[in-house]
Amino acid sequence: MASAKEPEKQSSTATSTDLCHHGSCHCGAVRLSARFQSPLSQLTVISCTCSYCHIAGSLLAFADDMEIQGRESLTEYRFATHTIQIFFCRSCGANVYNKSVNPKWQYGKCAINIRLLHGIDLEAIELTKGDGKNLRLPPLEGNPM
Repeated sequence: MASAKEPEKQSSTATSTDLCHHGSCHCGAVRLSARFQSPLSQLTVISCTCSYCHIAGSLLAFADDMEIQGRESLTEYRFATHTIQIFFCRSCGANVYNKSVNPKWQYGKCAINIRLLHGIDLEAIELTKGDGKNLRLPPLEGNPM
């Protein structure tokens, strides 16, 4: 997998299977592997209130490392300040991940929609409300697209 950054040392209670998850969009055209620093039950998983995530029902967690297969099936959407790339499957419409392109806010970080991960118990994951509805991101300089 292409690493966003080196993962920190695992704790003695976490195994590599706790940290690496596989998933796909609804139709299976896009498949992903994502590695996290901690088990999902210990991560901050965000239920964002922005207009897009609210409608899509996305639950987002920042991955340390991810691999996407079927990238050609992804399409991108941006709204408002155009600082977040939203990647979704062009066939089934599933939101796969979001990525910041704003150097003044979470630049380069990818938030995976954990609803696409296979074999996870969403009831065991504590959600944090992300106030995307009121988030005012710094504007991009020049042409954002």
